[in-house]
Amino acid sequence: MELRGNYHDVVCGLGQERTYNIDILILPSGDTTINESMFIFEGLVIQQVQGVQSGRWTLEKPIFDKLNAAADLPNTDRCEQVDTIIKDYCMEKIWIDSPIIKSVADLLLSFDQIHSNAINAVSNQDLIDSIEPFNELAACYAQLSLKDLDLNLVDDQYRPLLNACNSLVTILHEQLTLHSTQLRLRYLFDHFPRLKPLLISLDTYGSYLKDIFTGQQNGYDIFFGNYETEQTLQQIKTIISGNKTQQIFHAICQYLHVQNDQSSHRLLENRRLRIFWFASGEHLDVLPILHVLLNLSRQTGLWIDLHYVDMDPVQLAQAEQLFETHLSDQTHLNIIYDQTIDLFNNQILDRIPFESFDIVFAANKLQESEDLMRSLINLRHLLVPNGFLLLLELTDVPLYFDLIFGLLDQWWLPSSNARALRDIHQWTTALKEIGGFEDVETVVSQYESTLIIAHKTISHKILQTLDERKHQAWLIFAKNDPQSVGHHIISLLPCSNIQFLDMCASTIDEIRSVLQTMMGNYKQLYIVFAWPFEQTSLNDNSDLSFIEQEESICGTFIQLLQIVHSVSPIFHPFIFVITRHAQLNIGSDCNIIESPLIGLVRSLMVEYEQHRLKLIDLQAPPTIINDSGPAHALVQYMVTSRYTENTDEIVLHLDTNEKKVKHITWHYEMLQTHDKKEEQSELKQICIIPQQDANQQP
Repeated sequence: MELRGNYHDVVCGLGQERTYNIDILILPSGDTTINESMFIFEGLVIQQVQGVQSGRWTLEKPIFDKLNAAADLPNTDRCEQVDTIIKDYCMEKIWIDSPIIKSVADLLLSFDQIHSNAINAVSNQDLIDSIEPFNELAACYAQLSLKDLDLNLVDDQYRPLLNACNSLVTILHEQLTLHSTQLRLRYLFDHFPRLKPLLISLDTYGSYLKDIFTGQQNGYDIFFGNYETEQTLQQIKTIISGNKTQQIFHAICQYLHVQNDQSSHRLLENRRLRIFWFASGEHLDVLPILHVLLNLSRQTGLWIDLHYVDMDPVQLAQAEQLFETHLSDQTHLNIIYDQTIDLFNNQILDRIPFESFDIVFAANKLQESEDLMRSLINLRHLLVPNGFLLLLELTDVPLYFDLIFGLLDQWWLPSSNARALRDIHQWTTALKEIGGFEDVETVVSQYESTLIIAHKTISHKILQTLDERKHQAWLIFAKNDPQSVGHHIISLLPCSNIQFLDMCASTIDEIRSVLQTMMGNYKQLYIVFAWPFEQTSLNDNSDLSFIEQEESICGTFIQLLQIVHSVSPIFHPFIFVITRHAQLNIGSDCNIIESPLIGLVRSLMVEYEQHRLKLIDLQAPPTIINDSGPAHALVQYMVTSRYTENTDEIVLHLDTNEKKVKHITWHYEMLQTHDKKEEQSELKQICIIPQQDANQQP
């Protein structure tokens, strides 16, 4: 029978009895030939009595009744509130084509091209002109400090500085007074205004030399005396390194700009330049370089990532505050501010993915390294093939530098009175001995920091012998089948340390054993979990089969992460979960079998190391999904995504018409966009009578 009714009214709301007035026509159903109504009810009143239900519906309560029981909401029209919720809070996932971002490393210039950009030009002529008069000023302070000095009072710690003072006084041929020294200082202030920080330091440290020699003052306290002293030292760093730093980055940007202009298409568009910068308070020197990089990015479409490291939290905060004021209107330059990276801590540096940066830069940082070879190897670890290591270090400086930096123990060799500065031969020899660099070149300077450029090799044979390849490994979960995606990507991976686990024969004990062994033997491990990609269909459509699929894939994956968590490695492995048509974007075959795994991985992303658990959905016809195109695209994305932090889910979709793999990513958009209404100010017209209103309170 069919029940048809016409709903008329709702008398009262929640918490009270409900009464309904309806008209009902009861018509016959089935194969009957009767078309007339069997029963007609007009004005039928139905009343619900609170707390009384039939036995059949005792356990079945509609969701809206549950909501009504929890909140006292009168039965009124809620369209306005619903519209507000939809406009202000409801979002939808939008899938869009995303550009395939490649590294710019293969386009970087050679050392000859750096020379052609005048990187070796004289940048500080006043420094050259100041060497002789500044040496004479330092000799004046040395002579004053040695006058009537009891050598027996000089501590062994300051013997190297004492010997430097004895060498300096040989420059002078007359006895000087403090007054004549101050007059000489004033003269130099007028003639070398840009070098004022050097003169201030000479005066500050030179005036205390005698007190330091006799033990009345502590040299270290004088060197780092106060905030003004530290600021002066930072300004000295700018003088000896700032111009050279700007020159090298200006040369790189200019070369890339020319390359882009000479190409028939936008060569740098959808390319990424990644820079790792070891800083030590020189954010004011970095700002002009930041503008050069921004200009290059705006004009060419180049993406730029700057990983800025400064262990001083105050200096790092100042750098962030300064830089962010200049980045408000750009989208292609991203800066990561890092206080945790210690250049001389091997364990901390091992947390950074190997071969992640195109340029690694450090100015006057490695001179204090106790193990120079180890520090250089750590820096090479960070470089991609064809990348550049750029160092600025003092190698040969004027005599007066001994009075400025000689108060520090690190300035002197512990076994002699000689400076601890490494000469250019020592730097080039160390870089050549560690290997992995095709070219090592220098731009030597006596008056400022020497530029050292090391160009990493692209030879596959040499790369496989380096620590950054030996100390990384890949673990692949896939089907032991020559046609499986796991076998297709093995030859494309960057290293040869590869372990394969067959999805059909691996037990959890075997997985645990292999995983623990690899995390113990290798510094960095990368896991490709391709079991869900290989197992694309069920044997039947029963619930039991679906549950078994869920347990075999999801259960294994959970235990995989639990094993990683229990080992608690220094370097949390990157885990790439490979699915097939599991994302519900346009063009997907919507393989809902893998939906439980998708949801599980998204949940675990919150608990796992940030940006190291990634979902990659391969979408291509089954007959060609294991061809070289999709396989190359998959490996390329896994390798390059180790550094990027802007996406953890992606679709690699093979466009059969264009014969190329496209990247598809998603973002949220509001379900409804707000209407843009221009606010119009309401003008209120008032009348002012000067004679009456002049003395009135407003």
